[in-house]
Amino acid sequence: MKLSALVFMIFLVPAVVPAQESAEQLLLDHYENEDYMLVIEKADSILKADKEVNKARISHIKADAYYFLNDVEKSLQYYLEALDLSEQYPLSTTYRLECYSHTGFCYKYLGQYIEAIPYYEIAYEIASSVSDSIEIANQASNLGTLYSKLGNYEKASIYLNKAYQIDFALKDTTALAYDLVYLGELKLSLGDTEAAISYLKEGLKVKKTIAGDHTTHIQRLGKLSQAYLAAGKLDSAMLYSNSAIESALEIGDSLSLNKQFITEAGIYNAKSNFLSALKSANKAYTYFNKEDNSYQVTSAFELATAYIGRKQFTKAKNLLSEVLAISLENNLLEQSSLIYEKRADLNDLMGNKAAALKDFKNFQAVKDTLQLLDKQNAILVLDQEYQTSQKQQQIELLKAQEKLTRSELAQKRRDILILSILLILLIAVSIFVYTSIRKKNELKNSLLTSQINELRLHIKAVMEGSPEDMKLEIEALNSAIQEPLSEREFEILNFAISDLSNTEIAEKTFVSVNTVKYHLKNVYAKLGVSNRREALKVALQNASS
Repeated sequence: MKLSALVFMIFLVPAVVPAQESAEQLLLDHYENEDYMLVIEKADSILKADKEVNKARISHIKADAYYFLNDVEKSLQYYLEALDLSEQYPLSTTYRLECYSHTGFCYKYLGQYIEAIPYYEIAYEIASSVSDSIEIANQASNLGTLYSKLGNYEKASIYLNKAYQIDFALKDTTALAYDLVYLGELKLSLGDTEAAISYLKEGLKVKKTIAGDHTTHIQRLGKLSQAYLAAGKLDSAMLYSNSAIESALEIGDSLSLNKQFITEAGIYNAKSNFLSALKSANKAYTYFNKEDNSYQVTSAFELATAYIGRKQFTKAKNLLSEVLAISLENNLLEQSSLIYEKRADLNDLMGNKAAALKDFKNFQAVKDTLQLLDKQNAILVLDQEYQTSQKQQQIELLKAQEKLTRSELAQKRRDILILSILLILLIAVSIFVYTSIRKKNELKNSLLTSQINELRLHIKAVMEGSPEDMKLEIEALNSAIQEPLSEREFEILNFAISDLSNTEIAEKTFVSVNTVKYHLKNVYAKLGVSNRREALKVALQNASS
């Protein structure tokens, strides 16, 4: 009996590991081909079959697929499921970091800021434990943004400055542009609309799609629209709001679309176009009324404002009372203050003087709390203003240094080219003299024929796009594009045009497949292409023999 059990185990164990690896690889193959619906279907089948697989990893891949299908709610559901399953089916450090970071992102994107913070903090701790500077900066940026939205400017400043210092040390100009967007949000939170507009405009210069994040450009348009609205520049606010709505409709991003409907409603209310405001706010409120979050409160506030403008006072009062409780429960002090003030004015219009006085007192109490927080952070804000000014100067310095470096490299290439030409000419003259003296025309013709054939083969290899016969230099490629590739992006581009799959590239560079996709999408954006074939064409045009 014992012998048969041992034999069974000997044959079973090798079979279990390949089964687990093949199931995951099957999903990754479909994922690599961007067939995300098929990824989800196959993942469901694998999970239901109860195979000997890492179910946490399968749920993780499934969550990624939902994200790329623009279904953030479903994506969040399966990231949480992956984290729950990871207690029984452990994930690697890289995948644990991704799961926690992506869960935080989903909560943040859905406006549930308090829920997002613990997940980003764990991701920050994991990144710190493995000394991953890029991920430390990424998590710090997200935490800084969240704390800024919650009014905790002290923590926001600490995390944003941490992210900035790392990005500057790494000379990551794209990340620095993101930092400017975060600083623009901080300025908007502090009421400095002109500075916010300046920072957000600078951040908007980053290409529309970075690393596969389809919402980046829409979010930045929306934030700039909000900044112009806060500054009272309604035409500019509407211009950027319309651009954000068009972009969201173009890719079918309903969440970003309804966020922008809130801003659009605010602009219409400011213009006293209450009917249009009612339509936009009602769309957003209907969408966000599924669960309590800041977007539900904000959309309800704009909807109530439109009701008041149209003299529908009872509807406005009931709605304000409903979301006030949500706002207080989620510690949204600024929104609570606005609701108390709006309801006080409404009660006054309706002749409810006692209720109006009570709401006004509550408004004043919340306002006093906010003012106290402002006083406590006064020195911090001044320091932040000084530091953000320095940041702009440092970014300009970094750009100047990069420009100088490129100029020096270009000069070196020119010098090498001249020397190469002279050397080739010298060799050619030597061959000509030698062959003339020795009068070996047959040898000369043979050599010439050989050179012509070699040249034909090289041209054929280049025209057919054979990366093995092409030497690609990062300097040559970066000098031909507007935004240069980093060394890691260049490394992954070389692997990609060498017909390696994303999985094979991940194995060679010791990163996850998601990180490879991240870099590839960033490379495509910088080259101005959309796939590997087009990237190969650009590389061929800038290859040196």
